[in-house]
Amino acid sequence: MRDFRYAIRTLTRNPSYAVAAALTLAIGIGATTVFSLARGVLLQALPYRQVDRLVEVYEQNDQGNIRPASYPTFQDWRSTAEDAVDGMAFIYGIAPLMPTPDGPTDVLTAFVSDGFFRTLGTSPMLGRLITGGEAPGDAGVVVASYAFWSRHLDADSAAIGRTIVLDDQTFVVIGVTPPEVAYPSWAQLWAPLAALPASGRRALARRDRHAHAAVLVRLRSASTVAATREVFTRAAQREAISHPETGAGWASVQMTQLRDRILGNAPQRLTVLGVTALLVLVLACVNVAGLAIVRLTTRSRELAVRAALGAGRLQVIRLLGIENLVVALAGAGLGIGVAIATTRYLRIAAPTVLPRLANVHIGPGTLAFGVVLSLIVATLLAVGPAWVATRAGPRGVL
Repeated sequence: MRDFRYAIRTLTRNPSYAVAAALTLAIGIGATTVFSLARGVLLQALPYRQVDRLVEVYEQNDQGNIRPASYPTFQDWRSTAEDAVDGMAFIYGIAPLMPTPDGPTDVLTAFVSDGFFRTLGTSPMLGRLITGGEAPGDAGVVVASYAFWSRHLDADSAAIGRTIVLDDQTFVVIGVTPPEVAYPSWAQLWAPLAALPASGRRALARRDRHAHAAVLVRLRSASTVAATREVFTRAAQREAISHPETGAGWASVQMTQLRDRILGNAPQRLTVLGVTALLVLVLACVNVAGLAIVRLTTRSRELAVRAALGAGRLQVIRLLGIENLVVALAGAGLGIGVAIATTRYLRIAAPTVLPRLANVHIGPGTLAFGVVLSLIVATLLAVGPAWVATRAGPRGVL
């Protein structure tokens, strides 16, 4: 403990080195936030059962363009292709107004067909999910996302059974999804298609209505994407013939793995960020080493006097090691603080840039990395200068 107190006194007498080195290390360690991002976005499993069997299906024309299927088209597909898959669901998004103490606010709501959550393969955090059978005229029911529950329902575990109003229509909250469940990514609420307002049902019935919709399919365990695509392509061909006014030229389908749809180009972006973070970390360590060498030149006489008075190489290493350990630990603490602040900022500012940011946390691995890196840096900054200082000998310096 006495050595630590002496090291702190030494550093505070000339704080420029300590401050510059600690800040430089903090930037380098803080840049490694990207590895927490990679773990949360890419490596953590998606919260859906056998997600590799989930695909989105789009209509495709002769030029390769795609569009979401309309609800009538989905119904035709389901009548002819349902036996070839383990589940099909239709999603239709609108943004009804909900009164709040701060005034009306748009709430992005996914109106889903029967079996949506069963097809998706997830479980509620609270309450239950939509199972189907909700009829028009009954009180509408909704499942709230974790974000909506936290913001508008006060994260109350007793929120099940509470009512909310969307476009003057009353809905009962029957469930809350876990924070990692976000499909579609924009959905704040999920409600049954049967609860659509009259204007929404009229739009949904139009065969030429393709906007704000998606078709989710769960493949059979023994089937492949290619085989299932053939089944849906035959259905699309029949659709193009029977409804040429909307289906002419749209005689094929495209299937996209749900994992690819959710992640998008996140792997490429995180690869670039990872390489950049490593370069920043290496540059930080090099800069700190440079600062240590500059400081050594100003302390060469002091170290030579210590050697002349009988201090051995190990004693000098211990002295410099404790000083640099203090600096490195300060840098690690600041770096972890930078990583935590960066993560919180990204969750707020970049939800559309990277998916699944709600899953990103600064865990024990990040903390351990900061501590281990600090110990390595402190050791190298102690051994190198001590070796140089004692190798020259006190006579050469004095």
